[in-house]
Amino acid sequence: MVLRTALDQAGRELLQSLDREEVRASVEAALTRGLGRQVALSWPPSGPPRLAASEELPLDTRGAVDNLLTQAGMRLENLALQEQRGAAERRAVELREAATRAELRALHAQVRPHFLFNALNALSYLTETDP
Repeated sequence: MVLRTALDQAGRELLQSLDREEVRASVEAALTRGLGRQVALSWPPSGPPRLAASEELPLDTRGAVDNLLTQAGMRLENLALQEQRGAAERRAVELREAATRAELRALHAQVRPHFLFNALNALSYLTETDP
């Protein structure tokens, strides 16, 4: 019962985890609370964490632990996707800003010759009417 309570709490904590370290801390704390000892886990760069090969657990306990590790893996994948989406959105904003700056520079380049033409036209008119 203690294990189930600890794993349920860890499942709720996983939903609120904001990075890989929080996920890891939630899982390791839950397993320590639920089993009364630390459990050796491997945390690959991608994919869910796994029990170390040396860990021996009863079959029902192992199933519950594997379920928690699968949930942790899904949360890690979700966090990675959120990070990728955020990076893509930031890049899109940067590209829109660069396009706006380029458009503004193009408009400035168009205005300058018109201003010069109008100024020269005004001078030409003034010299013709008042030599």
